[in-house]
Amino acid sequence: MSNQEWTDTENDLIVADYFAMLADDVAGRACNKAAHRRQLLPRLNNRSEGSVEFKHQNISAVLKGLGEVWITGYKPAFISRNELAVADERRAEWCLFRLWNFARTPKAFELRPPLDAHVSLTATSFQASFN
Repeated sequence: MSNQEWTDTENDLIVADYFAMLADDVAGRACNKAAHRRQLLPRLNNRSEGSVEFKHQNISAVLKGLGEVWITGYKPAFISRNELAVADERRAEWCLFRLWNFARTPKAFELRPPLDAHVSLTATSFQASFN
């Protein structure tokens, strides 16, 4: 199993997978997390099932901190310093999609870089505040 840092491509893949499951969850459709994980694993760099589970929990932590809905089956887990460092390195690439009223009438808006002009993140509490 890989103990290397997650690549940008791997992070993009797992976030897309998470939001596909979240859409099913919010819509009340059955979602098989194990099947999602099995389909995702071959596209990742030799990751374990446990590492994928934990990464999904990281995503839940971010969504919870933003006050958004998250997959209840993926209890929020803390984000590592390494992940925060990668996020900080890619700050110019950040694009925040804010979902509003997702369960009833989904609406979204997008904030483009530089996000510092729109939002500030507090890593210790996983909360965002809009300027």
